[in-house]
Amino acid sequence: MSISDEYKSLRDEILMEYQKEVNLTTFVFTATAAIIGYGLTAKNPWVFLVPLALLTLLLFQLRNSLRSILEISVYIRVFIESNKDFGQYWETTIDALRDKLRNEKRFRSLTDVIFARFTAMMGAICIGLYFLFSTLWEFNTLCERWLVTGIAAILWLVISFAILRALVDADSGHYEKVLKRDFEEIYKRLKGK
Repeated sequence: MSISDEYKSLRDEILMEYQKEVNLTTFVFTATAAIIGYGLTAKNPWVFLVPLALLTLLLFQLRNSLRSILEISVYIRVFIESNKDFGQYWETTIDALRDKLRNEKRFRSLTDVIFARFTAMMGAICIGLYFLFSTLWEFNTLCERWLVTGIAAILWLVISFAILRALVDADSGHYEKVLKRDFEEIYKRLKGK
């Protein structure tokens, strides 16, 4: 495989990863809305907690997807675009633009981070709906209501915080810088052989 073919293949992989992310996010948000709609008529507040499983999986997928995209992007910059004879510098140029916008405080968050923030908010809404409707429908005792809501909220906060923290680290450019340093060390060792 030529460098040009590898470059195209890796760029296609980035685009496919992004498309998969958009499709999965759309599916999970639609399923969550449908489950909430069903929960409003089912008169069972537990239904509102079901989307938390889907939303948790989405958060992990968003983190994994962003990690894959950034790893491929940095690989392209270090192993392919660093070759001055190659002549294509898409990833290097977009990285320089992101750095410039970050330095000027004009950088807009990566799509993954925006999706993750909406996901975290949807989870909080589901927990709030559980509490509200379990109260309105007098579904369980006050103690059970607070216990379930508290456990769900704590778990959701821990999961959301952990994932959002990783995504914010990527959004800041820190993760890319660490990857680039590691890949450059590997590249130097490989060239030295």
